Amino acid sequence: MEEEEEERLSATFLDTPGHAAFSRMRHCGIHATDVLVLVIAADDGVKEQTCEIINLISNNNNNPNKLLKVIVAMTKIDKSSVDVQKSLEKIENELFMNGIQTKGVGGDIPIVPVSGITSQGLDVLMEQISSTSRDLYYNSSTDDEEEEGVGIVLDARMEKGVGVVAECVVRSGQFVKGGYVVVERQNGRIRLLKNVRNISVDVANPSDPIRLIGLDKLPKAGESILCVRSEDRAQEILTKREFIYQSTIEDNKHDIEGSTSKRPLRVNDPIADLQITNNKSDIHRTKALKRFGLIVDNENTESKSKDVNETSLGVADDIIRIPIIIKSDAHGTLHAIESALLGIASQSKHSMLIDPIRCGVGPINSSDIVLALESDAPIFAFNVSKDKSAASEGVVIKKGNIIYNLIDEAKEVFASFLPSTVIEDVVGTASVQAVYNLNNSKNGKKIAGCRITDGILFLDKCSNSGLKVFYRVLRGGQVVSSVTSKKALRAESLKKFKEDVTQIRRGEECGLGLDSFDDIREGDVIECFTTKEGKVFL
Repeated sequence: MEEEEEERLSATFLDTPGHAAFSRMRHCGIHATDVLVLVIAADDGVKEQTCEIINLISNNNNNPNKLLKVIVAMTKIDKSSVDVQKSLEKIENELFMNGIQTKGVGGDIPIVPVSGITSQGLDVLMEQISSTSRDLYYNSSTDDEEEEGVGIVLDARMEKGVGVVAECVVRSGQFVKGGYVVVERQNGRIRLLKNVRNISVDVANPSDPIRLIGLDKLPKAGESILCVRSEDRAQEILTKREFIYQSTIEDNKHDIEGSTSKRPLRVNDPIADLQITNNKSDIHRTKALKRFGLIVDNENTESKSKDVNETSLGVADDIIRIPIIIKSDAHGTLHAIESALLGIASQSKHSMLIDPIRCGVGPINSSDIVLALESDAPIFAFNVSKDKSAASEGVVIKKGNIIYNLIDEAKEVFASFLPSTVIEDVVGTASVQAVYNLNNSKNGKKIAGCRITDGILFLDKCSNSGLKVFYRVLRGGQVVSSVTSKKALRAESLKKFKEDVTQIRRGEECGLGLDSFDDIREGDVIECFTTKEGKVFL
């Protein structure tokens, strides 16, 4: 969070990460802002993540009481390959097709060409942001200092020796040191209030970014936070919320029992919070199982009215379950890392199921290590370290503070859980010119008279790699025998005229006898190949 002061007014800038895994954080950012600067590269135009933001804007602006002002910044206009006017027209048309009407197509949304390299257009962009923010401030300002403070949680983390630190933005009213706060179904008292420069303050006003200390439990990113002046008022709000929460649970239970369809879940709905947040890992697991068609419902039980943990889940033998533990420095990044790691499985061609058995905020502790050892689970830690008291011998721990690097390391770890692939290398091919019965007996051993059409046939091992060679017989392009009793075919004999040899090259003729296979016919094709284990890549 950065804070830019101009005269006596201030504006807070929220910069959300662009990685796809941080979509939830961007969603929270939409609800915390009044003005959104939509950044689009002049040489790229509207991309997938741009459309994601546009959808969030549209959903937000469906509420007439919370309209979001939008400014479009077209960046990278300094690049030699960019024609500014053509790029401007292209982006305006693409935005129009996605429901964003800029001034160039008759709408009211400004689009400002800028360059981060040369600073061209940045003064125009800042003036546009300032004028829009100033209008919003004067339209919403209040002189009532006793108004209860309303804010939104951007992130939260545990700090050693401090406790829960909640990073918030004040939306209206005031947050006062010593005041009482309510977040969802917990309350607390503000012991310490700091600005983004980590300086203690007594009062925070609308649009101020703050670090708040005084809660006992970690709030979730995107949750609303209230600041009231008395403990009685905080308790009154908490009692009402608890009553609504319990009533909603009871209503939802009756809805499930009386109907096959649940009522729709709403934002800030306690049931939505219960089902989506608290049991997020189970729901991801259930979705993954559904993807493979592996949900097994017990028709003799009322499984529909039970939690997902009570549903009978069957996992096929060929689905590889990979338990993991995730630790992060804050709630917002925790959800992003979890989403990114789960996405590896959904985007992979391999049949794998990522199962987060524990997700938490804070350093890796002894409890995490014990669980990892018992479950054979790797630990992925984002921006946190390991407690010195936690012995980690025998546990795979991957730590980092760049999500791209952590994902790459996770792919390597997940690949180690998958069965290795068998890589075949055909080293020689021969065509069967004639078939001979050994000892002139119809029931005797058959020898294939072959001409080598490609590569080399070996008796035992490939001279180049030192690997054992195996054989298969093809007829009409189909393999008729390469495995007998789960054992690959080996060469029993290899002769050139009457002389035993270890290899025969292309263009030469030979007599080949295969172990445990006599159904050789004239016109068959015989392949000689090596096998080795190959590393799996995700």
